[in-house]
Amino acid sequence: MNSTGDRWRGHRKMLTPAFHFRILESFVPIINKQQHIMVKIIDDMYATNGGVVDDVRPLITNCALDIICETAMGVSIDAQTDPESKYSKAVRKVLDLFTVRFLSPWLWNDTVFQFSPTGAEQRKTIKYLHDFTDAVSIQFGSNLVIVLVIQRKKKEILQRLNAESTDGSAPGADIDQTMNDIGTKRVLAFLDNLLTQNIKNPEQFTERDIRAEVDTFMSAGQDTSSATTQFALQLIGHYPDVQAKIHEELDSIYGDDPTRDIKFDDLRHMKYLEKCIKEALRIYPPVLFIARRITEEFKIKDYSIPAGTNCMVLFYQLHRDPKYFPNPEVFDPERFSADSTNTRHAFAYTPFSAGPRNCIGQR
Repeated sequence: MNSTGDRWRGHRKMLTPAFHFRILESFVPIINKQQHIMVKIIDDMYATNGGVVDDVRPLITNCALDIICETAMGVSIDAQTDPESKYSKAVRKVLDLFTVRFLSPWLWNDTVFQFSPTGAEQRKTIKYLHDFTDAVSIQFGSNLVIVLVIQRKKKEILQRLNAESTDGSAPGADIDQTMNDIGTKRVLAFLDNLLTQNIKNPEQFTERDIRAEVDTFMSAGQDTSSATTQFALQLIGHYPDVQAKIHEELDSIYGDDPTRDIKFDDLRHMKYLEKCIKEALRIYPPVLFIARRITEEFKIKDYSIPAGTNCMVLFYQLHRDPKYFPNPEVFDPERFSADSTNTRHAFAYTPFSAGPRNCIGQR
């Protein structure tokens, strides 16, 4: 997340194949399974609470966490069905502690933070997350979940590479072939890709690097996607005309079979829903700002920005510029029609940042 130079470029180049659309397509069955669980939980709450669901935020958060754990790591943590899941609580806790420190200037000093109760709690929580990533097995409530994380998965990939070499092919020549299955007939592209790179060049890409990438994706990935879903639902809920258009679009896709599983190709036809999601990202970007250290002096209008300056780009304000978004506080999905998008400045809307360091997970 905050690496620089050749190290960052090497990691980014290595990770990019894991986000190819064919890999994402292979995750759709997992998403279907987890969203069915979430909908059933909501239906049960609706039935038992007299037609009221008080708060969908934890439901969406747990669903997103289950999805990212199973797709990226091959681990089922059952965050939705096990409210006592230690891992899901730890992920949310570390994000909360980050926010506490960000909003507490007296904790910005590393020494002060280290000796504070907040710092101690963060170290304890991060240790648990690291232990999870490194473990072979871990206990969740009453269920023993075998966590096929680094060591177990690495052993399987090595066995596959050895088999390839005995067939006369170069070990690890085809990463896609190395991404083997663990009983579920699907590709665990993200973790497999990390481990394959570690096997090929353990000095350049260490197991510590694997853990850092996993921790980033497991925390940041679920938090941003669940927040976006929550904000989108909230905004859509205030506009019956928008809801009606979404229903019309979905009816045109699913027809007389509204309960069938989502297919990857269905997403291409959800044009209006995509506009709604983009507009939700404009009003409530899940990442409010980014920071960049200036390496060369440059000018913005009449102001010189010297090298070494830390600059912050506030997406929350950028997306409310009335020059590009008239009546910026109004939820209007048509801002993202083709005509409006083509005439707007390319960097007026950047919920996933922009340039070479944009969000690799934006799809």
